Amino acid sequence: MEKPVNKKAVGAISALAVLIIIAVAVFLGISANSGLNMKNYIKSDVTFSGYEGYGTISEYDCVDIFSLVYDLENSSEEREKFAAEYAQVLKEGSGEGYIADYIDVSFDKCEYLKNGDTVTATIKVNYNYINDMGFAKKLRGEESYTLSYTVSGLESADVFDPFELVSEVIYDRQYGSSYVCLDSSYEKTVGDYSASSSGEEYYANLVITDKEGNTAAEIYYYTDMSSFETDGTVKVSVSCKETQYADDYGFIITPVEKEIKPTVLSFLTKSTVTEADYDSLKALADEYTERYDGTEYVKAYFAYNGEDGYKVNSLIFVYTRDEYYEDERVYTAVCFDDVKVNEADGSIPDINKLHLYTGYYSYPYAAQLIEAMNEDFSSLAVLNY
Repeated sequence: MEKPVNKKAVGAISALAVLIIIAVAVFLGISANSGLNMKNYIKSDVTFSGYEGYGTISEYDCVDIFSLVYDLENSSEEREKFAAEYAQVLKEGSGEGYIADYIDVSFDKCEYLKNGDTVTATIKVNYNYINDMGFAKKLRGEESYTLSYTVSGLESADVFDPFELVSEVIYDRQYGSSYVCLDSSYEKTVGDYSASSSGEEYYANLVITDKEGNTAAEIYYYTDMSSFETDGTVKVSVSCKETQYADDYGFIITPVEKEIKPTVLSFLTKSTVTEADYDSLKALADEYTERYDGTEYVKAYFAYNGEDGYKVNSLIFVYTRDEYYEDERVYTAVCFDDVKVNEADGSIPDINKLHLYTGYYSYPYAAQLIEAMNEDFSSLAVLNY
């Protein structure tokens, strides 16, 4: 005799099986539709850009944004086709291209990197916004991730120091102007490029050329006097960034600014010319008068006329000479106008670059020469050397 079937038990078992099947189906459906984990799109290794000591890492170098969007969208079986579509999305600035706006990446340092440095990245993800963007799949994961990377692969760059050829910084107190003097003889070759100064000493710049003589960089100098009153220095900067020429030419310009103590100039206001300066000036005056016959030195004067206007001062060297067309002696003066001195030691800078002015010539009598000088200057003093 067969044992009667418990229909209630069978019904319960059947109902439980259905529930299990439904639960498994729901679970599998959820898993299939929302199984992306953010950690799978964070790179364990990154590529650093730039040169040794000047390396950089970009904000999203450590997150594979393209693969993340591709896997979330899953709208194309051909990855290359999707790549083109994604590039167009980024170009148009719409839709899924903005997913990066909801992934915040920050580094403890991201520039001026050198090989061996450790860079720590913190990645925070706004899952709510990303999952509301209409992707086919959902993104899951931790609120934030922290990873460290060791800097490597940076090549060494050629380096030019733009301050190697700075010979002096001049500050002219009377005019409130400052300028950089460069060594006109400076030449230096680093790698495939050569550096030299171009132009006059007071208006020069640094020029870097390649082996064929083509200009790769032309760098200018600027002065900032804002710190002079507090620490006596001038801030000198150049017209480029350190890495401006790195990508195209492979060299670095550094440093790009420097504090330099200037030579301070002011007008010579008294007849306190050093014997060395007197000798140098007289030698220049002698060179000028050598063109005349029978030249003889008489004496020198310091003429002063106040610190405003034309001809503030003048150092005047007086000679007698033979007149070309008349059988007589005349007086000639060689004049150095608006002479500046170094406040630190009272010396006259750049003797050999002073401009020669030649006035007060062809006077038959010394008294006429003195009278002419007195008309232009408020005071005259003899230089006793």
